[in-house]
Amino acid sequence: MPQSKYWNLAGQAVAIVASILLAFLIQAWWVESQEERDVDELLEVFAAELAENMAEIEKEVSFRQAKSDAAWAILRLASKDEMVDSQELDELINDLGWWGYTDFATGALDSLIEGGKLSWIESIKLRTEVASWPDELQRVNRRELQDYDSYQTKLLPFLLDHTNLPQISDAADGRPGTIRTQIGLTGGIAHDYKLPEIEKKDHRPLLKDQKFIALVTVVIWDQEDARIAFERFLSLGAELLLLVQER
Repeated sequence: MPQSKYWNLAGQAVAIVASILLAFLIQAWWVESQEERDVDELLEVFAAELAENMAEIEKEVSFRQAKSDAAWAILRLASKDEMVDSQELDELINDLGWWGYTDFATGALDSLIEGGKLSWIESIKLRTEVASWPDELQRVNRRELQDYDSYQTKLLPFLLDHTNLPQISDAADGRPGTIRTQIGLTGGIAHDYKLPEIEKKDHRPLLKDQKFIALVTVVIWDQEDARIAFERFLSLGAELLLLVQER
């Protein structure tokens, strides 16, 4: 084979190999760019979700404080020697029957973690914080479930045995921590039906009931546990939101 033809074939082979390699490089670059764009868009949505979840927790902070205030008010009434207003006590007991549960928005967070997108986040700190964020969501939900469990397994059984629940329910004036309106049963939702005619019960003797006072104290403890979890959530959430915005 003439030397010129040899070099011509070698040149063509090199050109083919180079073209293939270039095509692979272009494809890899395009895939990487697409992944970066996807992650960037997901982080934008995640930031919006995070802000939304923080706003919901801020509402819960007000609710928990109001519920705690109601429990403290009952304890103060229990320490008084003078006559206590029966209607006021019914309203306070009603406040203890509310609980909260935050249904967090997690679509973007799930896509980042379960979709294997975390490795595309350049900042190690941001990547670590996003990866650990589900733990913070679960921490808050556990504290909310703790309060719910205390009500369902401790306070409610006691109230069933020692109170006129329809009477207490009709004392509702809205969810604690919100604008209160004296509407009655169902916590601020107007209704066109009446409660069954049941003899009114005076709940003031409960203020001298040691078990009732203990249950009210548990309500205060649960709200304090929730407050600590909420404050942590809002603090870490603000830091994470800043990391996303500064990425």
